[in-house]
Amino acid sequence: MAHLSDSAPACTDPLLTEAQAAHLLTLRQSTLQAWRHRGTGPTYIKLGASVRYRHSAILAWLNARTVRGEADLVTAGEVFTTAGGYGPGAALAASLAAAPGMAADKGARA
Repeated sequence: MAHLSDSAPACTDPLLTEAQAAHLLTLRQSTLQAWRHRGTGPTYIKLGASVRYRHSAILAWLNARTVRGEADLVTAGEVFTTAGGYGPGAALAASLAAAPGMAADKGARA
């Protein structure tokens, strides 16, 4: 008698539960829920009331957000904060101050 595993193809892209996806991303499930509500975060699949994430979709989402340093964030136009969360990072603040037409005091420009 053949077993299901004998005839079924191996799953190369498993579906993860919300709890598994949160664990993989080292986030709380509530963060994933908030991102779904806002339409951000990794793509997901609705199966009735259940939510599943493709493992490959999470990896692709992470890869799309991988940066080499603060310069990548400035180039992409992203706003980020210092570790304390109190304002623009040093590289962003410096690049904005050096950019023509971006001085905080517009009257100070020549």
